[in-house]
Amino acid sequence: MDSHFVANCDLGVSEDSHGKLNNTNYEGECVIQFERKGSTFLIIHEYSCICHRFGFLQVATLERLVFDFLGYMWAPILTGFLNIIFILFGIFGAHQFRPKLLVVYAVWSALWLLWNLFVIFLYLEIAGLSLEKHSYFLNFGSGSESWWYENGLGCNVTYNITTADNGRVQQTRLGVEGCFLDYRYVEVIHAAVHIVLTLISLVVSILLIQYITLTHHTNHSPYNSSQYT
Repeated sequence: MDSHFVANCDLGVSEDSHGKLNNTNYEGECVIQFERKGSTFLIIHEYSCICHRFGFLQVATLERLVFDFLGYMWAPILTGFLNIIFILFGIFGAHQFRPKLLVVYAVWSALWLLWNLFVIFLYLEIAGLSLEKHSYFLNFGSGSESWWYENGLGCNVTYNITTADNGRVQQTRLGVEGCFLDYRYVEVIHAAVHIVLTLISLVVSILLIQYITLTHHTNHSPYNSSQYT
């Protein structure tokens, strides 16, 4: 028995009298629909809805980058910028039906998933990882910390302030108390959200690649074969 999965968004395409898919400018609801044929899933309608999946991930990455910049966390900043670039690859590949770009995005998505798993393991100190010993993977040895360490909701930072003989004021952090949520869990939540969004985008990308490949080889592509490059 055939099975279907339907998701809604605001972008759309339409079919002409010859059965080809064309971009439309109408405002309204569009559908991306997966039809199961045996053990194969086919995308059979409204491919451009995938752009919304990429869009959610893009927004989440930008939000995360802001706080990484505030905390001078150089490795997350670098990987975040790379993620934005490859998401653009995915958006363009989905919109233009270019499977090679989608493959590039899919490969990067696998690496992005591994990076976020590593971040979770590091902050939770799983599998022998420790923030005290391995924080250089995040800050490249600069000694910087997550912005959420001192600036989380409800956090109160205690400093020991001293004045040197030359009149220079020095302050040493004694501790952070009262945080509603420990900074490590904030970072873990960020990473977990990215894992969920990336998994969704990755699965949809793979299905779209499969659809493009199948329609191309069976000569039922909605576009000219010259576009599959």
